[in-house]
Amino acid sequence: EVGHRLSHMERVRYYDGKPLSWESNYFRDDIVAGITKAAAKKSVYRFIESTNRGRIVTMRRKITVAPAIDKAYELIAMGDAGFVAVAHTITFDNYGILCEFSEHRLHPSVFMVQQTAQKSRVNEPQRND
Repeated sequence: EVGHRLSHMERVRYYDGKPLSWESNYFRDDIVAGITKAAAKKSVYRFIESTNRGRIVTMRRKITVAPAIDKAYELIAMGDAGFVAVAHTITFDNYGILCEFSEHRLHPSVFMVQQTAQKSRVNEPQRND
């Protein structure tokens, strides 16, 4: 809905003590109001769901490779890498309402895609074993 206030969070993630990914998240303010830094470090989604402000059910993600921007060089140990993987994610709650937009930039050394797909079994004939 147009007009919702947003909260912006940035998190740097460390791998073996090195900062190798940076996440920039925008959440609807009403679902993260009162979140503490400690709760955000653990899981923003857990906070949202445990405070009954919604249930996260759908995420759409687009992953690209892009040249590293200045802020990535500031926050991530880029070394010789001149590019990052970028995951753009939009997240919806159980009412189909958009509740988060994020950009996650990852150093190539920690980037990986692993997917599992499962088809729905709607209208599938039953087995008679």
